[in-house]
Amino acid sequence: MPLYTGLCHYPVYDKNKNVICAQITPIDLHDMARLSVTFGVEACYIINPLKDQLEIAQRIIEHWILGFGASYNPHRKLAMERLRLCHSLEDAMEEIRLKQGFTPLLIATDASQKGRLLSYAKVRAM
Repeated sequence: MPLYTGLCHYPVYDKNKNVICAQITPIDLHDMARLSVTFGVEACYIINPLKDQLEIAQRIIEHWILGFGASYNPHRKLAMERLRLCHSLEDAMEEIRLKQGFTPLLIATDASQKGRLLSYAKVRAM
C-alpha cells in the first residue's frame, strides 16, 4: 500500500491554544523531502491555505528541481520532487484518491495524550 505524508500548517494551535496558520519554512521542505525519499513515501503534502506561503514554497522547490540546485545537488532534486503543495487536507486526500482509486486512511499525529491513540506497532500493521 502506498504511503503518503502531509505537513499541515492549518488549523494548528499556538502556545496559547489559539487556532493559527503556521508559516512554511525551508527546513520544513528539506526535512519532509528527505524523510519522504528515505522511507519510500510516495509524496508528501505541504498543506497551507495561504497563497503567498505556497508561492514561496513553490519557488524554493523549483530552485532544487529546475534551477541551479538541480545540478548542484541531484540527490536533493530527487527528494524535493516528492513534495506536493495544496491548500487543505481535503484537497490532498482528494488528489490521492484520484491517483490511487481509493480514499486514503488518515492517521494524524498530535502532541497531546488525549483521544484515540494508536501504538506504532498498530499503525505498522495496518
